This record gives sequence, structure tokens and C-alpha cells, in this order.
Amino acid sequence: MRRAGELRSEAQLVNRAAERLQDILTGAEESAVLIDAIATANRDQSDALEEEAIAVRQMDELTQHNAALVEETDAAIEQTEVHPSELDRIVAVFRSGQLAAVPRLARPAAPRPAQGGGRRLGEAQRKVLHTSRDNPSFTTNG
Repeated sequence: MRRAGELRSEAQLVNRAAERLQDILTGAEESAVLIDAIATANRDQSDALEEEAIAVRQMDELTQHNAALVEETDAAIEQTEVHPSELDRIVAVFRSGQLAAVPRLARPAAPRPAQGGGRRLGEAQRKVLHTSRDNPSFTTNG
């Protein structure tokens, strides 16, 4: 009988070991599921960071483009700041009616036409003359 009791005792030990091994297996499976979830979340986070990096690069490119536009605008403003006094002199011709009294505008020498020999009008003067011809309400004092 002692043998039968020992066998029962050993069987119980084997059953307990099997239960514990099953618990370990269940824990390992749960850990594998958690590790897989962590890996998936890590990939998602990596993708999101890549999208953010792309967005930051695009914003940087737009910022650089905007800075270039600002520089171009500043250059255009600087160029136009010189022109009002020249335009005032051109418009003064129509107010006073003395075309010959208009001082010559400083500009680079342009090639002279081969024939005609007449005075060449600057672009701004041509625009003003064109405007005065097309607008009957524009009158001169001459």
C-alpha cells in the first residue's frame, strides 16, 4: 500500500507541475500578445514621426520660399521708392503745360534710333501720355 500511496503522491506532484507549466505557458502567450501589441504601437509611432518629419520639411521649404518672396518684395519696394519723384516731374509737365521744361531722367544710355532724331520718351512718360490720350477727363493746363 505504501507503494500505491507513493504513486498517488507522485501523480499529484506531476499534476501540480503540469498545472504550473500550463500557467507558465499561458503567461508566455499573454506576454507574446503584449509584445506584439507593443511592436505594432512602435511601428505606428514610427510612421507618425515620419509624417511629422515630412510636414516639418515642407514647412521649412515654405518658410524659405516666403523669405525669398519677402526679399523680392523688399527689392521691388526699394526700386519703387525712387520712382515717385520721377513720376512727379513727369506729371508736372501736364500740370504746367511746359513739356520742354521737364528735366531729363537719369537712366542708362539707350541706343539712339538711326532716323527720326526725336527725343525718346521714357517708359513712364509713354504710360502717362497714353493714359492722357485714352482718358478724356484728363486735361492739361496748356
